[in-house]
Amino acid sequence: MVFATINSLKPETTFKGFFGMCTQPRIVVPYAYYEVTSGCIEELSIFKDEQMKIYFLEQLAISLKAFSFRCLSWSLMDGHYHLVIKSSDVTISKFMQRLNSVIAKKYNQSHKRRGTVFSKRFSSVIMQKRKNLKNVIRYVHLNPVRSGDCTLEELDQYKWSGHKALVNKQTDGILDFYEVFDEFDTTADPVKEYSYYVKSADSDCDDDEIISKVRSANLGSYSFSDPTSWVIGDENFVRKVLEENRNRRIRLALHVLENVTIDTLTQRICSCAGLKKEDLLHPGRLNEVSTGRQLLASVGVCHFGFSNIDLADYLGVSGSAVSKMITTSSRIVGLDLLKEMVCS
Repeated sequence: MVFATINSLKPETTFKGFFGMCTQPRIVVPYAYYEVTSGCIEELSIFKDEQMKIYFLEQLAISLKAFSFRCLSWSLMDGHYHLVIKSSDVTISKFMQRLNSVIAKKYNQSHKRRGTVFSKRFSSVIMQKRKNLKNVIRYVHLNPVRSGDCTLEELDQYKWSGHKALVNKQTDGILDFYEVFDEFDTTADPVKEYSYYVKSADSDCDDDEIISKVRSANLGSYSFSDPTSWVIGDENFVRKVLEENRNRRIRLALHVLENVTIDTLTQRICSCAGLKKEDLLHPGRLNEVSTGRQLLASVGVCHFGFSNIDLADYLGVSGSAVSKMITTSSRIVGLDLLKEMVCS
């Protein structure tokens, strides 16, 4: 049990050391340009099957239309994918939750398995238009070359990257050509300009400062005290994004912004603690069950912004009982560590 394990941790044990790097705060602003990466559990390589690749692209097109998002770049590898997308007034968490959930469900059904498919929540970084956006479009489309799936000469015809559609002027139902070519401020042929820009670069992009920041964000190698770790642009742009994000969070509860339900929160806690959902929904004498219910109340109300009534209805108790659980949760050994695990 995780709860029991935490009680035995040495005082100097930190969340970073025990569970790896903390996940970054999700910056949520409307109509922003995001570079997004999401990967499956290493041993699965879910997109190695061509039919899964096709299914992913179909679902990506559906998700883009459903949430009024726009895609500027995409590449699909055996174990992960990269996107450059422009969000709408719908949060990026809702978009990604829908996309990854249908992919995971399809894979599990096809392979008659249950359980997690994606290894962790997706990573994202916001970029400034007409400042560094085209660098990242190029970086994403060069992924197959870096991985050895095709050569630079073969990229124009490689079907698992959005590059092929752009250079051949073939609508793929995914890319927004206007958004892409708008980054190339030229009176010349934008297709030729784009193609030259992609192929004139080193595919590793090792000398590109913007790409170094994107890579660091994708790997989780960032500093919480440095907002430029997950918002890339000039000082004024970063300031405006952070201010808008802060104002939006004031207006909306975090569970709305992050697309978290009480049920998914319960599943997170059960996964961390080795409990079954039905255990947590019914009061029990086991310390682990009591701790789990207290943690659900505390994190649900104090972190994600659910009301006491929301939690009370879900757990089948009174609002005052939820308040008592929150108060009692302060006695949980390793509470901060548990919150980090559940909220990340």
